[in-house]
Amino acid sequence: MRQFIQKVVIGKAPGHQPATLEVHGRIASILAAMEAATLMEKLLDAYAEERKRCFQATSLSSFLAA
Repeated sequence: MRQFIQKVVIGKAPGHQPATLEVHGRIASILAAMEAATLMEKLLDAYAEERKRCFQATSLSSFLAA
């Protein structure tokens, strides 16, 4: 695991807030890529759902017009 983490920085937070934690190194890049992939997956799911709704609405409209 050490090969993935270059440096860990623990920062102070005001008051009784929990301390901040910053991780530097390859693991940070891996986590950022995972976060981006998750966001893209959510966007694609939303796009697919919207296309499905449009298709159903179009199919219903053409059915009712016939």
